[in-house]
Amino acid sequence: MPTINAIVPKTIQDFLASHHIPGDMHIAVAFSGGSDSLALLIGLSALLPKEQVSVFYVNHRLRSEQELSQELQLCLMNCQRLGYGLEVLDLGKGSVEERAKRDGEGIEAAARTLRYEALYAACRSHGCAYLATAHNADDQMETLLMRLFQAASVSSLKGAAAIARS
Repeated sequence: MPTINAIVPKTIQDFLASHHIPGDMHIAVAFSGGSDSLALLIGLSALLPKEQVSVFYVNHRLRSEQELSQELQLCLMNCQRLGYGLEVLDLGKGSVEERAKRDGEGIEAAARTLRYEALYAACRSHGCAYLATAHNADDQMETLLMRLFQAASVSSLKGAAAIARS
């Protein structure tokens, strides 16, 4: 019976192949420190040379300094164990709240918008052709339910796209 050590890299390899993503591309990983993004990074580490992978953590400045410090320590430790550096993208204190107020949207939507703006900018500056994010079936269900409860259109009820263009 295959183990997760074999399943995760194989799943990632199949995904890259099915979407015609060449194995020599520089790929960025949006690393939150959670189990999904850690599994993604472990899987990519089994497939690609370290110099082809950049790892980014976005600091939204929404949690206490103590909680953030602990999370960053864990992220740094996990990246170091896998042989990666970790670049922290700091959105700046109050930026998420300001964006939410300016755009008339919630904190989560503003955080997501700013997070992807920062990640895409980091990708451009590091020459990363792709940004990999980790999502599981629960994330898909959460997206579907959120859209359903927001009375979204039927076409938006398909969940998160496997590939998105920036």
